[in-house]
Amino acid sequence: MEDWKDKIIGSLSGMDRAKPPTDAFTEIRRKLANRTKPKEQNQRHWLAVAAVILMVISSNVLLLSNYLNDEQQPSYTSEYSGMITSYNLYDNEQ
Repeated sequence: MEDWKDKIIGSLSGMDRAKPPTDAFTEIRRKLANRTKPKEQNQRHWLAVAAVILMVISSNVLLLSNYLNDEQQPSYTSEYSGMITSYNLYDNEQ
């Protein structure tokens, strides 16, 4: 049952060991030294983000103030109720 494993391992006998190129380590070091640092965020990018946030906040404040002003307006139903009763729309009222 273990014979197939031995065949596979035995098939590697006689092969030469892999050898890296002679300048492989110097090439890796050169690439690491020349590696560029990630670009920092541009100031205009943050300015645009701040402008969008400011617009969202100001539009929310404007909508909220309009909503609160609409709720504070007086109701005119009490003025009209007296006017409607004075026309004597119903016969039983004097």
